[in-house]
Amino acid sequence: MFVYLRQRSTYNFFTFSSLVLPSPSISSPETKGIIMSLNTVSTGNTILAADVNQLVNVLQRPSGQTETGKYYMAGFATTSSQTLNCYIPSQSRTSTPVSVTIDTADLSPTGINTPTTAHLTSSGFNVGATSTGSGSNIGAGGNYTIQY
Repeated sequence: MFVYLRQRSTYNFFTFSSLVLPSPSISSPETKGIIMSLNTVSTGNTILAADVNQLVNVLQRPSGQTETGKYYMAGFATTSSQTLNCYIPSQSRTSTPVSVTIDTADLSPTGINTPTTAHLTSSGFNVGATSTGSGSNIGAGGNYTIQY
C-alpha cells in the first residue's frame, strides 16, 4: 500500500513499512497534508441504532415535540417606525412547525414595539419589531419555543 504526502506542489510516495509519521501535535510544513485518524464515538463502540434515531428526531421532529432556544436582536434607529428583524433558523429541516411563541425575558423591548413572529417555515422564522423613536439604540431578546 502507498500513502502520499503533499509538500509544496509535489507528491512523495512512501510505503507503510518505510514511512515514519511525525507527531500530529508538531506544526511544521512537513506535517501538512497528513491524513489523521477519525475520532470514535465517545463510548468506543460503533454507532448504534439509538444514536441514529436521536439524530433523526432532531432533524425530523415528530408531531407534539417542541424546540426551544434564545434570540437577540439589536440595532440603532435612525428614524421612527424603522423595522428591526432577526431570522432564527430551526434545527429541524423537514418538519413543518405548527406555531412559535417568543418572550422578552432576557431583554425587554428597548425603543421598539413588542416583537412579533412571522414567516414560520420548516427552516426557521422571523422575529421583528418597529422602532418607537429615532436616534437611539433599539433591541429585544428572550426565549422561543417552536411547536411541531
